[in-house]
This record gives sequence, structure tokens and C-alpha cells, in this order.
Amino acid sequence: MLCNLKGNPSIDSVTCSHWSSLATMAFKEGSQIGVYYNVPAGTTCANLPTYANAPVPVYLRLVSPK
Repeated sequence: MLCNLKGNPSIDSVTCSHWSSLATMAFKEGSQIGVYYNVPAGTTCANLPTYANAPVPVYLRLVSPK
């Protein structure tokens, strides 16, 4: 889940729409995105909570534009 409009804390709909567009564009072009989370030390991609328990991203960035 990229953003949750009803979670606590939540992401506003404009930011969610922008992030979704960026992720879709990156996928279509074979580019990569980076997502930064403010999570406790020791958290890895393998143990990052998912779905309803997922943390809110601080930002999303395009890593390798083509």
C-alpha cells in the first residue's frame, strides 16, 4: 500500500494521487522509485509492516529516470 487516506496518520488525497502517478510512470518506463519511512532502527524491507499496519511514507522519489 502506497498511501492510506483513512489511516492515522493519513496522507492527503493530492499527495496520494501524485505518488500513485509517479509510481505508475516509473513502472511503465522501467524506472525505480525509493520510498522513505520514519521507522524504528532495525526495520528492513523484509519486516516492514504491510497493508493496514504499514507506516506512512515520509516521501517518495524517482531513483533512476530513463
